[in-house]
Amino acid sequence: MRQVFDGQEMQRMDRWAIEELGIPGEKLMEEAAMALCRRVLNGGFRKVLVICGTGNNGGDGFAAARLLCERGVVVKVFVIGKRERLEGEGDAARNFRRLSAYPVPVVWGVPGEEKADCVLDALFGTGLNRPVQGEGARAIAWMNEQDAPVISADIPSGVHAGTGQVMGRAVEASRTVTFSRAKRGLYLYPGRELAGIVEVADIGIPGPNPVEEAGNSWVMDGPSAAGLLPPRRRDSHKGTYGKALVIAGSPGMMGAAIFAASAAYRMGCGLVRALIPEQGSVAMTIRAPEAVQILYGKSTEIILPKDSTAALIGPGLGRNEALFRYCMEALDPKIPLIMDADGLNLLAEHPEWGREGMILTPHMGEASRLARKPVEELYQDLPRAAVDLARQYRSVVVLKNASTVTADPEGRVAVNVTGNPGMSTAGSGDVLAGILAGLFAQSGEDPWKLAALGAWLHGRVGDRAAVEKGQYAMTASDLLDFLRPDFLIQE
Repeated sequence: MRQVFDGQEMQRMDRWAIEELGIPGEKLMEEAAMALCRRVLNGGFRKVLVICGTGNNGGDGFAAARLLCERGVVVKVFVIGKRERLEGEGDAARNFRRLSAYPVPVVWGVPGEEKADCVLDALFGTGLNRPVQGEGARAIAWMNEQDAPVISADIPSGVHAGTGQVMGRAVEASRTVTFSRAKRGLYLYPGRELAGIVEVADIGIPGPNPVEEAGNSWVMDGPSAAGLLPPRRRDSHKGTYGKALVIAGSPGMMGAAIFAASAAYRMGCGLVRALIPEQGSVAMTIRAPEAVQILYGKSTEIILPKDSTAALIGPGLGRNEALFRYCMEALDPKIPLIMDADGLNLLAEHPEWGREGMILTPHMGEASRLARKPVEELYQDLPRAAVDLARQYRSVVVLKNASTVTADPEGRVAVNVTGNPGMSTAGSGDVLAGILAGLFAQSGEDPWKLAALGAWLHGRVGDRAAVEKGQYAMTASDLLDFLRPDFLIQE
């Protein structure tokens, strides 16, 4: 997986490079400016407006303006902030003074009726920790009104580097050139959308380094997914690939059980048993004939199989507290337990029925009930919300969102970047739950990594289905049709 970092981590990495390795801060700034310069030149832009703050992000902009001028680009710089901040001996101040030797107009304040081929956003960087107001907000509004493309330096101004949240107002960039390492906020909405196309530019900070070694945030990628997918053996049988128990469904909600059981099979699970109500037997037989049914009714004794290698409880279960409690007590505590949908709602009401080491898959509403916090509060910092839930329930949490976040009690976070709006459809979450059940039934891999793989595959399925069906027409049934794990990790 690829590591990503927040603003504080990047500040510590910069300090380490400067103080421990002796790399001058001005050299790092020059490398960042050269990356911006290359991006402008590669775009063929010949007239550029640079909007600079008075911190290090502005320093990158001042240096980039100088480099562009040296290469024949017509440049004009607008500075937002207090003049005294550029009167000292910092790297940004030195680059500001160097610019005075070049034929580059420098204006203090927000641009007016200016026109250019490109706008370079070097206003606020990853250190921003308070809402943008006043002149800074007006400068961002001006950039967003331009027809010319906007290239942001390191991160779109106004986006929080750790959470992706908008700090009052934020730039809508066409492209972001981020320096040294990827920033977590570029992969979380709304920052992910505001960043446009993201490229990571090496500015000379080597790795691995102490900040990387202590880091706890990653993004799943194709090579990592391929390495985590349970292998297939030639000398195998159905018992080789695990036995999943799906406890799901209720009258009128059998689709959830069918989606989950079918997805577990599609993930390569050797045997899937479905504990379902008697009324759902015909539907399961028609839609998922491979599933071995364990039926229960008013007079039926429930006996759970002893050889399951993973269990899923909750999709379409309804408010069946008696069944939920019985299963939680009867399930082997050594096997992975995925909890979804109604299982999560019952857990929120009866946390004492839970156990350590579960895999919880809440959407934001369910997470709100589990955490007993407003949804709006959770949205402010999805990684923190996921980690807090993981620690509260001593379990891995897959917090479902446009950028799903998988966290564990140790504080590790994986941000998912696959998927699309077409997946916002009934049954999509049941498919994810089944994917996880199928994966955990087969593999003894690190639960956090395996859960992150499940989220990544789920999004990849959605992306593949959207190509064929479109984002408006795709359904959960389409996700099952395209759930072909070995193909998905190769495309």
